[in-house]
Amino acid sequence: MPLETISIREAVRRSRHNAQREQAPRLHGQPAKTLNLWCEPSFKIRRSARIFTVGSCFARHVEAVLEEFGFPLPALELPSKALGLIGKDTGALNKYTPMSIENELRWAFGDFPGVPVEHALIPNQQKYWDGQLHVRMNDLLDYQAALARRQAVNASYEAIVSSDLAIITFGLVETWRDAESGLFLNEAPPRVLMRDDRFELVLVSFDDCLASGRYILNKVFEVNPSINVILTVSPVSLGTTFSSDPLQVRNCYSKSVLRAVVEHLRHEFPRIDYYPSYERIMYADRSSAFDEDEVHVTTGAVNHTVVSMLEKYLDTNIAEFSEGAVRLWWKAVFEGNGEAALALLRAHPKRIRKRMDRFPNLKAEFESLVGPCELD
Repeated sequence: MPLETISIREAVRRSRHNAQREQAPRLHGQPAKTLNLWCEPSFKIRRSARIFTVGSCFARHVEAVLEEFGFPLPALELPSKALGLIGKDTGALNKYTPMSIENELRWAFGDFPGVPVEHALIPNQQKYWDGQLHVRMNDLLDYQAALARRQAVNASYEAIVSSDLAIITFGLVETWRDAESGLFLNEAPPRVLMRDDRFELVLVSFDDCLASGRYILNKVFEVNPSINVILTVSPVSLGTTFSSDPLQVRNCYSKSVLRAVVEHLRHEFPRIDYYPSYERIMYADRSSAFDEDEVHVTTGAVNHTVVSMLEKYLDTNIAEFSEGAVRLWWKAVFEGNGEAALALLRAHPKRIRKRMDRFPNLKAEFESLVGPCELD
């Protein structure tokens, strides 16, 4: 059954108004550092909006930008003592698969009969590994501390009820399952636990992910009918694979499945938006979009992607935020737009100079555009 069927007149009209209907050629033989892909928001983000962020490590990058803009973020309100985290390092909260997000929602809203939250804790000698978090073996805790962390993390999902916006980032589909509890894990078990036959590798299907995505959105709208939702797919690559396929082959499957799932969901749930962060980065120049590990996205590409999203979605001028001008300046530098970057520096010298002092590489990149004499 097709996702959409439109008349020939409507198809021609859409094509006529789509400025990005064809592939843009390289400019001066160089691939684009990033793609300014068009999107049409169905809602606006208020300056005081409470934003619930969940997903893979790319969601943490989004949080970092949103935090600087002053948005209330439930992920950063978790008690660090209970989590055992350092400062605002929320990497332990990474959710790599739709199933792991679904698990948290089921527990948070009493929809997991027969599977108590304690089942997420897996013993290793006198310590416990939480199969729903992203934690290293040297971060393992005793049972009471592990349970307190698990309960604190899960309770944070109740913040969806009071949030204005949810940004959900799907990451991967190669996952693991605890055969003893039946739970899908968030990531591969630590090596010391792989000696246990209770774990099995699962390559989930399109139907599995679609069912999980449907549950997630239905539950979000059930507990908060007025919330807005932005779906994204993380461009961050699978770090390693346990299959016999090359990593790139398995990663392509993961991203293809999740991107197809999101396309189905955006047609089934008219109230959600899809923001093309995945395409903006995956079809850009990899040398500027990805770190040297070829897995993680560069901070410059993340900034450009999130700031571009805010420019579209905010109900006010982004430069009105105390950090907005700095982020716009960084975006201009990343684009190689020296004229715009210089104009922003002259308009907001103190804030931008402070950013340059913190990040010498950014200053060097800016000077390569306009020359050091322009800073005097």
